[in-house]
Amino acid sequence: MTMQRFSEINEQEFQQIIDNYIDRAATGEADAPPEVFFDLLAERLAQHVDETVMLVVDIDNNDLTLRSDREFADIVVCGNEIIVGHHRFVLQLATSPGVLPAPA
Repeated sequence: MTMQRFSEINEQEFQQIIDNYIDRAATGEADAPPEVFFDLLAERLAQHVDETVMLVVDIDNNDLTLRSDREFADIVVCGNEIIVGHHRFVLQLATSPGVLPAPA
């Protein structure tokens, strides 16, 4: 099996890798820890970025809410979810943030 760098893979091959990983992760058979996979995914996606979208995160009583700096036809940001194409990302807090200090 020949190894290719992510930067050498075309979009269709890369999408297939993503889909296969999601399928394997859903059944508990992922080859790489999620942190490694998503770091590589972010690196690959950054190579093809046309524009940056700023997301603002509000945390209120351990509820996470995302807001985009503008609206897009192909990206949906609602509550703690982001939908891009056929992928839905649901964000949640890893641990309870506890009591946050009052703003100065």
